Amino acid sequence: MVYLIDASVYIFRAWYGQPAELRDAEGNPTHALYGFARFLGDLIEQRSPDYIAVAFDESRGSGHRHALLPAYKANREPAPPELKRQFALCREFCRHLGVAEFASREYEADDLIGTLAATVRAEGLCVTVVTRDKDLSQLVAPGDRFWDYSDAAEYAYEEIAGRFGVAPERMADYLALTGDAVDNIPGVPGVGPKTAGA
Repeated sequence: MVYLIDASVYIFRAWYGQPAELRDAEGNPTHALYGFARFLGDLIEQRSPDYIAVAFDESRGSGHRHALLPAYKANREPAPPELKRQFALCREFCRHLGVAEFASREYEADDLIGTLAATVRAEGLCVTVVTRDKDLSQLVAPGDRFWDYSDAAEYAYEEIAGRFGVAPERMADYLALTGDAVDNIPGVPGVGPKTAGA
């Protein structure tokens, strides 16, 4: 089993959930780094994965999705400099641990995880996608798992439809029909989750 981790989810969770008083010797905030490091350390301790990779987002405002839809994620405030600095430190932390980490200015973490999943499946391995983002459920194939680490909820391929309303291979179409307010993507007018999931 290969564990593929969507880093942003857990870094943002730590940014908002850990005490902002945590700082390094120069006075820079380190609470997102601290929370992410604890998350990753706990995951490794719990599962002792043979293979693990962490994907980071670096493509804000410049990726291929923005070329298709300029309004993509335009509703989100840019990360403050203190958080951007900690994203870089989280990548460095992974390297110190010997954990493979990936980022791209053109492709999002979702794309990187999808590419990694396809690559390791070609080698006969299954994946566990570690995220809270329902969009990534479309990457789950038979034998794989979707692990919402924060809620301690884990779903096999066969359980995805019961959790998100549609099977993994239908998730992209489902989101195209309903839209996704989180990413500022409009759906088809008048089509809600019930119609899209039918």
